[in-house]
Amino acid sequence: MACLLLTAFSTACTLLLLLPMSLLTSCKQTTQTVPLGEQDLPEMELYDADYTLAKDNAAISSDNPMILHAVVITIYGSNKDSVLQNVTFWQGASQGTSQEKGPILEHDSTTKCADQSMAKTEDYLSGSCKNATVAPDNNSATLSGDVIVKQVVDGEEITIETQEAKWDGTENTLTCEGLVQITYSDGTKILAEGLFAAIDDNVYTFSKILEGHLE
Repeated sequence: MACLLLTAFSTACTLLLLLPMSLLTSCKQTTQTVPLGEQDLPEMELYDADYTLAKDNAAISSDNPMILHAVVITIYGSNKDSVLQNVTFWQGASQGTSQEKGPILEHDSTTKCADQSMAKTEDYLSGSCKNATVAPDNNSATLSGDVIVKQVVDGEEITIETQEAKWDGTENTLTCEGLVQITYSDGTKILAEGLFAAIDDNVYTFSKILEGHLE
């Protein structure tokens, strides 16, 4: 009887020892190594730099494009989105720099943000967000994380606040599919779900107004 108990105990210990080994073997089998040539490595990474969006819209001249300033800009190549972190952006008659604009893709760490020097009487668009991804065609961008967009037209100010928005540089429009708050110069606030803003025409279309009203 004692021999049987000893044999059972020995077998149980062996199983307990084999179980961790089995788990380790299982983990090792699921691990895959991606060849270096197939890894999603960036072509370049810039710090405290500007990214200038190309724009073919005749409503805004080529010397007055949308400029995004980011703490970090990661560029993956011509077929993948570029990623920007901690972003401020602006577009308007005064951009706080007299430097000549270069090619379609422009990075310039010496250009300063124009928000501090814009004349209040001039029409402009400015804002900020935590992150932005710029499409390979360099004409559109997705803004995400505490997105704030301010448009000033004829001295009247409109502020848009949302968590995600898509900027179309070809049509000069801003689209928000989630919750969005609009604040007008007179203090009027609109909380809505979905917004389409035609920036050149200064026309804002809401999908559904949740709070507030327009007169």
